[in-house]
Amino acid sequence: MSYINMTYPKKKNVVSCLFSLLVYLTLISGYRYQNENSELSDVIYSVLRHQNWTDVLIVNAPTKGTSLLIENLFHQRIKATIINLSYVPNFKWPRNQGMLQNYQGYVFLARNEKELKVFMKRIQNLDLFGPRNPWVLSCGTMISDVANYKTYLTEGDKVMLLVKTSTEMQNECSNEPHKSLQGSQENCETNTTFKIWSSYSPGDGNIIFHQKGTWFKNLGIKGPHDLFFPPFIKLQNRTLRVTSLGGYPVRQKPQGNSTQWSGYMFTVVNALAEILNFSYSVQDPKEKHYGIKSENGSWNGLIGELTRGVADMAVADLSWDVERAQVVDFTYPVFYETTKFIYKSPSFLSRAWILFEPYSVMLWITLVFAMLVLGIVMFLFTFVYSNISENETSSVVELVEQCLENSYRQLVIQGCAWLPETASSRIVMAAWWFTMVIFSSVYSGNLTSTLSLKKTESPVNTLEGFTSKYPSFQLVVSNGSLAHSYFKRSEYFRTLWETNIQYGVLSLDDGSIMKLVRNGSVAWINEEAMMDYKMRQLSDGSSTVCDFYIAKEELFPSNWAIAFQYDSPFRKIFNKYIFWLNAMGITERWRDKFWTVTNSSCRLTDGINKQDLVPININETVSVFVILGIGHCLSFIVFLAEIFLRKSK
Repeated sequence: MSYINMTYPKKKNVVSCLFSLLVYLTLISGYRYQNENSELSDVIYSVLRHQNWTDVLIVNAPTKGTSLLIENLFHQRIKATIINLSYVPNFKWPRNQGMLQNYQGYVFLARNEKELKVFMKRIQNLDLFGPRNPWVLSCGTMISDVANYKTYLTEGDKVMLLVKTSTEMQNECSNEPHKSLQGSQENCETNTTFKIWSSYSPGDGNIIFHQKGTWFKNLGIKGPHDLFFPPFIKLQNRTLRVTSLGGYPVRQKPQGNSTQWSGYMFTVVNALAEILNFSYSVQDPKEKHYGIKSENGSWNGLIGELTRGVADMAVADLSWDVERAQVVDFTYPVFYETTKFIYKSPSFLSRAWILFEPYSVMLWITLVFAMLVLGIVMFLFTFVYSNISENETSSVVELVEQCLENSYRQLVIQGCAWLPETASSRIVMAAWWFTMVIFSSVYSGNLTSTLSLKKTESPVNTLEGFTSKYPSFQLVVSNGSLAHSYFKRSEYFRTLWETNIQYGVLSLDDGSIMKLVRNGSVAWINEEAMMDYKMRQLSDGSSTVCDFYIAKEELFPSNWAIAFQYDSPFRKIFNKYIFWLNAMGITERWRDKFWTVTNSSCRLTDGINKQDLVPININETVSVFVILGIGHCLSFIVFLAEIFLRKSK
């Protein structure tokens, strides 16, 4: 029988063995941890290269994987901004600073699933997910269920999850062995993989995660060119909440049995609803304003309805501006517009003395003087010639009367009653007659042209010139309009705002404001199309010149667009079809349909206002009757003088 001699190690040897085992386990776990971080770095690097991103922001918990990733990105000249997880709430994100997107994508490296969920909740609260902000989220450990993460997202968010899976990839690898794989198919079976899941919005309000590709350690990414899903193309017959303002022709409530709104803006929306398969419900905002930002940063009106999530989109004569674009999304313009100002048209100048307008005062004086000179010259020639030839002539008084009468008759192109005997007098009279024929023709033509004009004061076309010429006029804007917010924050118009416009912020409808403009010293600053429409509606039609004047100066653009909640998934698909409607000229035809006033053809005054045919009224012939009256009075005085002279003889 044999025995096994068992000897137990001494206490010192036991401690040594335990220490060696601990060192071994530490080295093994460290190697495994470093290997996992290396794999995580490799998969993120592969995704960035696959998406062709060259400028990214990386949020990370402190891991060795980050340093490996940064090293790879540096060698490939991919710009990366790195922030620590704890600094996320204090970081100056592009949207919060009012800047345009300046990163192509965002990346987060989580050490475990718990850390990933905490981060997604934080980003959700900061409202940093969205169609403009594609996120790549990775986790160093396996994830229980990808579907659980859709609770952190809203429709349209672009989020990619890199999920580590088991090492058995027989099905994945057998489909398409990669050329660069070293060794046999057995090598593929033990290859580490990450499944690439992307969020998808089908258009019905739901969010789904679909697998878009797979990353193999030795193969790289197997998947389509873009690992994010494109925006949905239909709205699956869903109902959108619409907040709206405005009167006709901007919008009009449903008529009769129809459920559809009409007017220009809703004609655009109805066309889009038919294409994209959606319906809508309309509600006016409580404040009845377009949207003004308060001192605490909140918004009212249409913009406030969107920022609070009460409505999905705003449909009105709503214009884009910088402040609004920081909190809501605007589509491409559906109505190209500019802001101008309107005031009561200058009054017509008096035409009572229009008979004398063809010639200047100096010219009239010159003609009368020339007539007297001609009469005197003819008298001298005739009187001297008669004395030399000793012919019998009329008395001096009679001769003067004859000469002046001839001069006057030729002035008015009435021939002559007495023909002088001397050739010199006849030559002077012929020259005068020829001159008067020319002057008479010029006068007749000029008078005809003048009678076709209804002159006013020259209109003012700049806001600066208007306030200088009419300092007592009150400039008014609609409360909550783009003009209101523009002048309120404008440094260029700061003085004008403080001294004038801020006292003219009105909460009235467009028609009421136009009546104020017509009645007195008020000028309205608003979009040109609406002012022109109301102007033609209110013109009385008795004159071809409008009762109002719209200045030519374009203060600033105010193109109308449909507005959505910020980072809305609808913006991109709406833009696609709005661009098509504009390019095909359809919106232009709708504009002609809704903004043409058929019952008014008045035109803006240009100060001259040439008319095709203007009947002459009694007010415009006052000068003729004045001359006739003077003639009657003068003849009566002469009549009395003649009677007096006869009796004295």
